[in-house]
Amino acid sequence: MADTSYITSGNNAQLVKLIKDYALFLWRLDDPSRPDMPDSENWTPPQGARPVGYNSEDGAVLHPEPGDETEIKAHNGDIVVSEQDPGYWTLQIPGIECRQSIAEAYFGVKADDDGSFHVRDAAANVEYMAVLACLDQYGNPIVLPIGRCKVSDRDDMTLVSTEAVTFNVTLRMFKAADGYMFHVYGLLAAERAGLATAIQSLTATPATLSVQTGRTGTFTVTATPASAAGWTFAASSGDETKATVAVNGSTVTVTGKTATENGKPVNVTVTAGGKSVAVPVTVTAPAGA
Repeated sequence: MADTSYITSGNNAQLVKLIKDYALFLWRLDDPSRPDMPDSENWTPPQGARPVGYNSEDGAVLHPEPGDETEIKAHNGDIVVSEQDPGYWTLQIPGIECRQSIAEAYFGVKADDDGSFHVRDAAANVEYMAVLACLDQYGNPIVLPIGRCKVSDRDDMTLVSTEAVTFNVTLRMFKAADGYMFHVYGLLAAERAGLATAIQSLTATPATLSVQTGRTGTFTVTATPASAAGWTFAASSGDETKATVAVNGSTVTVTGKTATENGKPVNVTVTAGGKSVAVPVTVTAPAGA
């Protein structure tokens, strides 16, 4: 019998992507504070930049709109030429927060300083740069920058007590100065980083930590096996009034806030690849306090 193990041996559930959260940022192309386009998944928005906020449960939809197809037939009916125009892409966003950026895009006009809108017509000629930043189920970032787009379609705004006011817009993309409609960074990062090897366990060094209020302490996290490299670690504190946490690579920094009770440390939990490790942290008051 033929060896059929190849049918299942290439399957890897760790490479299945779920977008657990995302944020859309919009800048008018004529905005002098508009940042440079992201060039990797390791992107952070400029200080003070705010996303359009909550979207509806329908989520963001990336949609290809193929161009018209041209077919030329010969005298006997054979298709001798078949080609398709380039077409374009759209991003559909069902916004449900009344934020200035998404409201201005929806109405096609700039808001006054007091938040008022004055709408003369239904034109939507403002061009934007957009960045859609996502997190997968393991906390790995995926960044989709769009160099040039504008609103091409808008759903009705229903003003009724049983529905939220929504700013549902479709952004049509155009080729930006670099010749591309958009880029996608980080989508294949898991496979490229060797995440075909799943994490079996996480360990922390040291396994417990003591830190004074107002001071910081660190511990490192190691994934087993060593070939499971490239994962993004996420950390959380069991009580942020006692201690807060920040992650940089495999190093977790803990900042003491208020002293913990005797024998009741606060747990700092680190997760990656569906595995977790908890580090009990004791926060003490400075000597003489």
